[in-house]
This record gives sequence, structure tokens and C-alpha cells, in this order.
Amino acid sequence: MNQSTTPRGNRLHIAIFGQTNVGKSTLINTLCDQDVALTSHIPGTTTDPIKHAIELGPLGPCVLIDTAGFGDIGPLGAEREARSRRMLAETDLAIWLTRQGSTKNDEPYLLQQLANRNVPILRIVNIIDTASTASTAQNKLSQSTAAIAKPSAAPTPAAKIVATESTDTATLSAPETENSSPIDESLLSEDQTPSGNLDGKNGMHPVRLDVSQPSARAVVIRAIAAILPQAKRRALDRGLLEGWVNQGETVCLVMPQDKGAPHGRLILPQSQTIQELLQRGAIAICTTPDTFTATCQTERPPDLVICDSSVLKEIYAQQPSGVPLTTFSILFAAQKGDIQYFAAGARAMADLKPGARILIAEACSHAPAEEDIGRVKIPALLRQRIQPDLQFDICAGSDLPPDLEEYDLFIQCGACMRNRAFVQDRILRTKALGLPMTNYGVAIAWLSGILDLVCLEPPQ
Repeated sequence: MNQSTTPRGNRLHIAIFGQTNVGKSTLINTLCDQDVALTSHIPGTTTDPIKHAIELGPLGPCVLIDTAGFGDIGPLGAEREARSRRMLAETDLAIWLTRQGSTKNDEPYLLQQLANRNVPILRIVNIIDTASTASTAQNKLSQSTAAIAKPSAAPTPAAKIVATESTDTATLSAPETENSSPIDESLLSEDQTPSGNLDGKNGMHPVRLDVSQPSARAVVIRAIAAILPQAKRRALDRGLLEGWVNQGETVCLVMPQDKGAPHGRLILPQSQTIQELLQRGAIAICTTPDTFTATCQTERPPDLVICDSSVLKEIYAQQPSGVPLTTFSILFAAQKGDIQYFAAGARAMADLKPGARILIAEACSHAPAEEDIGRVKIPALLRQRIQPDLQFDICAGSDLPPDLEEYDLFIQCGACMRNRAFVQDRILRTKALGLPMTNYGVAIAWLSGILDLVCLEPPQ
């Protein structure tokens, strides 16, 4: 997928955390190579998490998340910190920024939560001194050491930062480890000798540099590339149709144009699927439920049918024999979530008792449509098939109710606008509570009585 059009949910999310006034927004500006974030010596300048979509060289399409600092003693400090912690759910990789000489550098709870989620952490010590000259800062940079490590992983040999005053560039070299990604040779220094001492705190080696210097950009990008696990990189690169379709095959996409469809455009799951089919050299045939039967009346039936969850039962009844059928929502569940966990959660709907509480979780905010799948269709199906006396609550965006343990079922939307970390965080939380979780497409397949007949994974 073209990097400039990569959906935000498919980008590497890098969140920058730290105390107030350690230079988080300054680092954002350095990485973006422009002033996109307001900076000031006044604590609490950044009040809410701010996201910046950007291409970072070998890292590809990313989202940088600038968070409010911890230790804000202002009247809204606690709320700002709470909003920063919410970004944990979307973080693929965290930068923990501290300031040299500060006595308030750590936030144990947040660091522990990152470790629990197995999120790689890059520690950076900002060595800027407002009284220092650029030359002094550059000398500090040339003497600094850097290394990186994943949470809960054995320390790796330290890396070395090499600064060149004549070109105002800095690079970082580090040995490749089992969990490291291949190194972009264009960012490597000629000096490959590891150096530096282990910083025992949290088992990590900090990168020490002045984050306001242009040279810091290459160092930080290089460090991120070195600690990003191969598994996480593969998950980010995994397409919706990985294993589902081959070059030259025909895929029929069934997309209703009812009151729930946006005027003048396709929704993201549809447009993203079409784009990936074209990139894979497959043939995409787009139709509506009304014309689906006529579309399939050809000498060669499609190799795969993908439909909107809202018309799954209708399309299954017209499905050509032997042709695999799945939904856009199931594709997203397999890409970002745990499809078998969602299937088990859907089957648990059979055990719902009168008065059961069900949470419908929408990953983004939108104006509800008359035929809304989450707010209208799924509740109606559940009341019709399982139990009329059911209680439904709706939450939208990043927040979840504080009494999540009081619910009997959690139904997540396809989360097409969110990244994999967001969905995985919700899986982690529901598993910890023993709360059954499913998503729209899988739930509708079970409620339609065809969960075991549609494809949850690529057919073998």
C-alpha cells in the first residue's frame, strides 16, 4: 500500500511518554523535521495526546503520539495524565524520555503496563542544557552511548552513537539480536564497535542526546528500527487478504448501499480491500445484495466472496456452491485480533441469561444511522434469538466503562480505523476478566446460524 495513503490503523504507532518539560514535543518536531507541536518551558503545554501521521524512512508510515507530561501539578494535571495513559492501548513502541539531571524521571505504573503488554521501550535521556552552545551539545553527543532493549528481555550489547561535526549527522550502530529487525545499512556508521555501560534501571540502555538537534532524528529512527521485533513488523505488514487470494483470482465484494452507507464514498474496509486486491493482481468485482445473484451467473464463479456483515445471511443463501464466503469484519478480526477467541466469544452468547449486560464497543465516533449494525441490527438479532430481556450499552472511541467486569458480553466493531495494538489491548483486558469478547462479523455469523459455514481463516 502506498505510504502516503496508508490508513492510520496500519501504521506503526510510536508514543512518547515522560515527565513534563523533558522535551517530548521538541522530539516530535525533530522527528517530523518541522514545528508541528507547540513547545514551551511552561509545564503542561501539551494538554491532550496529539497524533501526527508521518513517514520515517526505513520505518515506513508511522503515527507519532505526543502525550501530556506526568508530574503536572496544575488543576487538570490528573486528567491529562489519565489521557496519556489511555494511549497505552494504541502503542506499538514507546519512547520514554527523561531529562539529564532530573530527579523525577520515572513513572513506574506506566512502565510496568508497557512491559505487561510486551511493548518495546526506547529510553532517551535528553542532555540539552539551555545554557550550552550547539558545540557543547555536539561534544556531549559524540561522547554518549546508546543501546536498546525490549521489556522482559535480556540486555543486549550497547550501541554506539557517532557524531560528525562537519556534517552535523549522527548515526547509531547496534548488533542485531533475535528480536531485532534487519538494519538499514544507509543509517549505519563505519564504526561498528559496541560501547557504553549498562544503565541498570529497568534493564535498558538509554540513548543520550540533545533531542532538539537535527542529528537526533537519524539516531532515534535507527534505534527504533533496531528494537522493533520482527513479529511486530510482520503484523504491521500483514495485509487483510494475506493467504486469502492469489494473483489472477476473482473476488466478489458485496457492498450494500442502504441508509447506513455513506453518501459519495466507500467505507474504509471496502476501499482498503479493493486497493489490496488490485495490488495483489486479483480481479475485484463490486456488487450489491440485489445484483449478487446476477453477478455470479457466469461460466466461472468467483474464487472468494466478501460481504458486509449486515447482509451475511442473505448472501449465504445465494452463495454459489463451493465458493468460500467471509465478511469485511471477519477479515479485520483476523488481521488485528484473535479470530478463534472471537468465535468462542460468539458461541458464548448462547449462555446469556435474562437481564444480561452487553457492551457494544465502537472504535470511532460516528453519527448513528437508522440501520446501524452495532446499535440496531445486532441488539435486535440477540433479542430475537437469545433473550428479549437484555441490556445494551454503547461506548465509542478509546474509553471503556470503569465497571467492565459487570458485563456479560463484549462486542467490538471491526476497528478498521484503529491499529492492532488497540484491539489486542481489549483482548488482554477481557481475558483478564473472563469476559467473552467477539466482533460484529463473527457475532452476526453465529446469530445467523452459519458461523461454522463461513470462512474465519483462509481456506486451505
